[in-house]
Amino acid sequence: MRDNGIRLQFAFIKATEGEKLEDPYFSRNWQLSRENGLLRGHIIISPRR
Repeated sequence: MRDNGIRLQFAFIKATEGEKLEDPYFSRNWQLSRENGLLRGHIIISPRR
């Protein structure tokens, strides 16, 4: 996959933010990254306490 002429090989995809907020685009982004052959991982953002 390429973005602005740069070959992408992996993606970190936001899954959640805090304990209650799920990223509404996670499933779509996860599937599209797979379809485009990217290595992928998810991240969970934990706000500072």
